[in-house]
Amino acid sequence: MRKLLSLLIALVLVALPVCAEENAAPATEENAPTEGGWLDADGAEAETEAEAFMLEGAIVEIADERITIYTEDMGNVLVLVSEETVQETNHDLEVGSYIYVDYNGQMTRSLPPQVTAARIVSHRLEGDVLATYPEENALLLYASDGMEYRVNLPASWAETGFDAQRAIVYFNGAATLSIPPQISVGRIVAEYAMENTISELSETSMVLGEGESAVRVNFDPALLPEGLAVGDAVRVTYDGTVHSAEGEQDAIDAVAIVKVGA
Repeated sequence: MRKLLSLLIALVLVALPVCAEENAAPATEENAPTEGGWLDADGAEAETEAEAFMLEGAIVEIADERITIYTEDMGNVLVLVSEETVQETNHDLEVGSYIYVDYNGQMTRSLPPQVTAARIVSHRLEGDVLATYPEENALLLYASDGMEYRVNLPASWAETGFDAQRAIVYFNGAATLSIPPQISVGRIVAEYAMENTISELSETSMVLGEGESAVRVNFDPALLPEGLAVGDAVRVTYDGTVHSAEGEQDAIDAVAIVKVGA
């Protein structure tokens, strides 16, 4: 009896795997495991994170919710701004600002091509150039926020070098934790400075210095510090262009005017 019972138990144990195989659902494309991915409740592979696309360039035109930028690869691109667009900027965007645009990869075939911005990033710093490092295509900037930054310049400056006394730089907001912090900029605007005493002053121009070395400064009246008078010392920032004509004083167009002494 015991031998018969043992034989029956053995037969049952042998039959169990066979039954399991017969009852198992056949593998199909719908329920087969996918290598390297997870399956959701419907058997579909979970979507991977959407790929991010980015454009960068200087603004050449702003009109309502449309920003045209110039990019090195594609020329002009029209960036559409919607209510969902996130803007991370530390200044008001204007013509000349350099921006970084995140979008979903969809671009029209129009001229210029169009994209809808998911995010627009632009950070601006302005300050005095303390040192330049031509061999490294970099400079040291003392910015208006009271901090020093090592600025890595765009490759286009490697051949010409940077010789201005001041600079405006645009970057994506990322900075290293080193001392000083380092930033890599998309655009840098050179600002040249001249300091001297005012010898003549009118509503739209002034003369700095006297004699053959005198320079006429043309300016927008809104730039003139209140109470400025002949005899005051000023620092004039300009774009580096000097207008020269035979028999006339050299002239510059002011970007900023600061009184430095009386």
